[in-house]
Amino acid sequence: MGKKRKSLIKLSEKFHMSIHILWGVIIALTIKKFLADISLFLLLTVGVLGSLLPDFDHVLYIFIYGRKSEYSRFIRQFISQKQLKKTFWFCKNNHKLNTGLYSHNILTMIVILMLSINSIISKNYLLATFFLAWSIHYLYDIFEDLLFFGKINKNWFLKFDKKIINKDLLRF
Repeated sequence: MGKKRKSLIKLSEKFHMSIHILWGVIIALTIKKFLADISLFLLLTVGVLGSLLPDFDHVLYIFIYGRKSEYSRFIRQFISQKQLKKTFWFCKNNHKLNTGLYSHNILTMIVILMLSINSIISKNYLLATFFLAWSIHYLYDIFEDLLFFGKINKNWFLKFDKKIINKDLLRF
């Protein structure tokens, strides 16, 4: 792996959530500039919420449908021991290994993109901002998969990892 790629991976890991938020802001500003005469604050709020919503699936995974995975067990253990700094570090450095998230797949992305287009056509710019930010979240995650692994994770093709996480790959 080249130096540039390693540097990009480190930057992406460090600023993953910030980049998602930034995309939500960019979508809101773009909608405001070209399409909508709506409060900038409202558009920014909706854009940021849309860009963060897909990662709520991580919470559902950790506490509900993926709770038996090693990944989820480690996170819940860190939380129960009140090791929040370790919890955040662990999530930040291992979340790309989680290929069991049900919402991170091509069908969800297509539906959200269709809702984006429909919202623009019907001139509902708040919903358009929300769905476009949500869509960009997925596109950025796919970009990260390519950056980190050189390929798209199998969850995008509706192949969710039953084993979920290879314990040997986790970084502590």
